[in-house]
Amino acid sequence: HHRSGAALYFIVSGTGANTIDGKTEARGPSSLIYEPYALVHQWGNPGNEPLTFLAFNINPEGVAAVLPGAP
Repeated sequence: HHRSGAALYFIVSGTGANTIDGKTEARGPSSLIYEPYALVHQWGNPGNEPLTFLAFNINPEGVAAVLPGAP
């Protein structure tokens, strides 16, 4: 999927794997990942323990952080 702006992800625990341009890379705790605007990507959990991460969306000026009608 892709979003309306860029994003930062910080992995708190577990292992996260993101796929970009068909290449998958696993990242562990304390990893900080930046994804620029319009990047098509996918996240998954290849590990045996739960993945906990923080996601920070960085929307361009004038773009709503939450779209009207979104849950």
